[in-house]
Amino acid sequence: GSSARQIFVGTFYRFCLELLSEDQGFSHLIARPSLSLPEGLLGAFERVAILEEIASSQFLDYPKRKLHYYLDRISWAKQNLLSSADCKLEFPCEDETFVRLYRGYQKHLEEHNRYDLDDLIFETVRELRDDSDRCQQLQLRFRSFVIDEYQELNEAQYRLLRFIISDFADLC
Repeated sequence: GSSARQIFVGTFYRFCLELLSEDQGFSHLIARPSLSLPEGLLGAFERVAILEEIASSQFLDYPKRKLHYYLDRISWAKQNLLSSADCKLEFPCEDETFVRLYRGYQKHLEEHNRYDLDDLIFETVRELRDDSDRCQQLQLRFRSFVIDEYQELNEAQYRLLRFIISDFADLC
């Protein structure tokens, strides 16, 4: 019945995509029922191409495997809710090239109104951190949660859950 239509089944990314698409500033990310990515969301090949362009603009010539290495590090930083500035502050001995590439990558995404998958959770957590009313609305809307592989949550996923799970919710 109508209760079944209120059930959400999906990944953390899909959940965040749905929440962000409800907000005006992220309307270009409106989720489509098809399997294709929303217009503003980057695919894997686009991420590499963008980082390749950023590296080239900084006179860095890296093979694709090195770019993949830096993209993995950018992803790790976002999954730990660290911006490029945070990385520089938190890890002063951090590879300066990584920080420059991360900063350039994010600047490019912002200038072109684009996001990667990790941004979906990063931005949702940032939005919820600054909006306790929205957190309360979500806590009332979602009363029960089933999380597969809970032990494998990263910091961003864990923080997201902390914002949307009330003290009275069921968590399995």
